[in-house]
Amino acid sequence: MFAMPLDGMREGFPADELCLDGFAGLTVIGDVHGSDDELRPVMRRARSQGRLALFLGDIINRGTSSLACIEMVLDAVLRGDAAVIPGNHEQRLDILVHRPDSLDDRYDDGKAMAGLCQELARSPMGRDLVLCYASLMRAAPLWRLAGGATFCHAAMPDALRGLPAPLLGNTARGHDPAVDAVMWGERADCFGPISYRWIDHVPSGQVVLMGHHPHNVCQPVRRTGRQGGTVVFLDTGAGMSNGRLSTLDLDREHLENPALSAPVLELPLVTADPPRLLSAPDCTRQASAALTAAHASRAA
Repeated sequence: MFAMPLDGMREGFPADELCLDGFAGLTVIGDVHGSDDELRPVMRRARSQGRLALFLGDIINRGTSSLACIEMVLDAVLRGDAAVIPGNHEQRLDILVHRPDSLDDRYDDGKAMAGLCQELARSPMGRDLVLCYASLMRAAPLWRLAGGATFCHAAMPDALRGLPAPLLGNTARGHDPAVDAVMWGERADCFGPISYRWIDHVPSGQVVLMGHHPHNVCQPVRRTGRQGGTVVFLDTGAGMSNGRLSTLDLDREHLENPALSAPVLELPLVTADPPRLLSAPDCTRQASAALTAAHASRAA
């Protein structure tokens, strides 16, 4: 079994409560999906600014460099510079590694894991990395808290608000609809369309930051529910041909004072560029230029 320190936590803190002792704040990272060229500068910036990197899940699959992303995440967690939340792709990996007898072809058809499996075929040494990563995620809570902010992968149903977050290793899809929603999105059943009705139950002054589904490949999307709570969608399609990796930097005082959390997040969200709605071709050109520059920088 891989021995992993408690990332983002300190003695006396609940597993789902982030401790920012020694950090200037958070760099919240949306779905990475194997996009190591985009993740690398994000990790350098977070470390140089003294921020704890918080991953919202789905670090693997889709993109071509899941192993490189896994290595970066493991390295950051071991240094104490990062905390993680599992996504549905991590749950797929957990089932494959720890519970293969529970594989269900209805939603574990192998297609989602194909990219990572192909990488492993080319790099047998990556097997140990994947096993370490699976152990890390197995011991990770499904959501994290800091001040007035909740961080999760796909949803934060009202039925779970105020409850301790279960660890990935203690969950199984299909046993609890509310827990399933945190990983896969709120649905009438395991295979129905995603609903966002839960957003209307987020209390005023509370903020939920999540990933899972790219509502816009150009910039993060913000939505305010009927009770005044705010939800920020940080998945902007990293690992897709026209997507990109989005992050959000939050200062410590804005997280530890709930009254400040919502107003800060009501401001326009930016990644590396000023916020503006881009067309899909613009997004493709921008992503291509960024990748070209990243490759040139690494070659130099």
